[in-house]
Amino acid sequence: MKKKLDAKLLRDVAIRLNALLLAKGMKDADMARRLKISPQTWNNYSQGERPLPIPIALKLVEEFQVTLDWLYRGDTQTMPHGLMLAIQQHFQSAGHIVLN
Repeated sequence: MKKKLDAKLLRDVAIRLNALLLAKGMKDADMARRLKISPQTWNNYSQGERPLPIPIALKLVEEFQVTLDWLYRGDTQTMPHGLMLAIQQHFQSAGHIVLN
């Protein structure tokens, strides 16, 4: 059961990372450079192959004003309104349902 939960968490975080990338109009290489990580490391996170570590998540919080609750749990309540609208547009255009 834990493996299924872990796989779902990785997938959900990856979906949110990709939505942020699209909402900001960035490419994978741009995001990797901005976070000061290798493109392969970013790809591991954005494809759900590796868990997003807290230090990288905190960089995303600083750089893009997302919240840890949104990154890890999908909770949109404290997200900046304009950013959340842009992210929701990308979720919906990709066929994902946006909750909260």
